[in-house]
Amino acid sequence: MQSLRSLFLTKHFPYPPMGGAAIRNWQNINLMKQLGSVASFSIDIDGNSATDFPDQIGLGQNISITDLDSQRIWRDRLTRKLWPLRRYGHPLADRYFTVGYQQQLKRILNKFQPHLVIFEEPWTYHYLPVVQQHGCRTVYDAHNVESCLSREVYRTNSGQKSAWQNYQEVQQIQKLASIERSLIRQCDQTWVCSQDELPLIQQIYPTRKALPVIPNGINISSYGTSDQLDSEKFSAAIAQHILVFSATFLHPPNAVAAEQLIKHVYPQIKQIYPDCR
Repeated sequence: MQSLRSLFLTKHFPYPPMGGAAIRNWQNINLMKQLGSVASFSIDIDGNSATDFPDQIGLGQNISITDLDSQRIWRDRLTRKLWPLRRYGHPLADRYFTVGYQQQLKRILNKFQPHLVIFEEPWTYHYLPVVQQHGCRTVYDAHNVESCLSREVYRTNSGQKSAWQNYQEVQQIQKLASIERSLIRQCDQTWVCSQDELPLIQQIYPTRKALPVIPNGINISSYGTSDQLDSEKFSAAIAQHILVFSATFLHPPNAVAAEQLIKHVYPQIKQIYPDCR
C-alpha cells in the first residue's frame, strides 16, 4: 500500500498538547503517522513560536498568534474589519489568516506534496481554497458542532449584554454556521467526536458524505501509572467527596459549564453530601 502523506492545519503547536483540542490533534497525528509521513502547519494561540517539532512531524511550520498579528498587511486588517459584510467573515477565523501565511502554506504544500489535509475546527477555513488548488483530499475535523455550541452560550449569557453586543454575537453565530456548512460540503470527509453529533450535523447540515466517528482519546502509556499516586491522599479525597472540574476556562463553553455547576448542581450535591467541596 502506498504511504499516505497527511498535513494537519491546526491552531495549536502539535506538542506538548495542552487542552482538549490539542490533545485530540496529537491523537490524530499519531494515528495518521501509522499510515505514512505527517506534516503540520500551526498557528499557536498560546504565543508559542517554537520550531522544535516532535519526531512524529516530518515537516512543520509554526507561528505564534502574536507574531501573526504583527505581520498583517493593510489588506488583512481591512478584511478583518469588514467581517460583517462578508459571507464567510468571522472575527476568529479571520484572526488565524493572513495573506503572507497563506504563501507559506503554499510552499509547504509544494514541498511536502500531501495526499490528505486535515482542517482543525472552523477557524482554519480561510486556507481551504489554496489547499483545493493543490488538488489533495481534505478532511474537516469537527471538534464540536461549533455554531450550536455558540448558540447555547449566547442563550445563557444574552441577558447580561447590551443590545448591540447581542446583535453582533448573533451575526457571528450565523457566519460560523455558514463556515461549518461550507466545510462539510466542500471537504471529502467530516470527522466527528461521537455518535451523538451525527444526527445533529445531519439535521443542521444535511450531507451524503462520510461522517466517520473519530472518538477523543489519549495514549495512557505516555502518562504516569497509578502506583505513582499517593493512595492515602487519593482515598481521602474520595471519602470527602472532593469534586474537580478540569478545563481551559478561556474556552467560553467551559466557563459557562463551570458557572452552571457552581450555581445549580453543586448546591444540590451539598445537600446530599455536606462535606462535599
